[in-house]
Amino acid sequence: MARNYERNGSERMSFEKHGRGMIAKNLIHNYLINEGYQVFSEDTSQGLIDMVAVREDGDVLFIDAKALSKRSDGTKINRILRTGQRELEKALQSVIQLIYADTETGEIIFNRR
Repeated sequence: MARNYERNGSERMSFEKHGRGMIAKNLIHNYLINEGYQVFSEDTSQGLIDMVAVREDGDVLFIDAKALSKRSDGTKINRILRTGQRELEKALQSVIQLIYADTETGEIIFNRR
């Protein structure tokens, strides 16, 4: 069943948000490949992490990919890990990296934790 995203504002916003998220994941995926990582993506849209990246030198990244969001004054909106993600960090004895992608410019913002 086709949906009219022009007429229903909430469905349109949800569609646009999902689309930006998918673009961000693809930008981050390509960035990591260019940095020498093999990248393994999750297969559901509700996982605790979006991807795992592994480099030949043994560096392993657990990643939560985010589309960069900005306030009206242009400052970045920072995200925090959800409760389940913090619990996963404890279980893995590792950290989940938040990597942001600006879907307008293609810029990747990765400040390793």
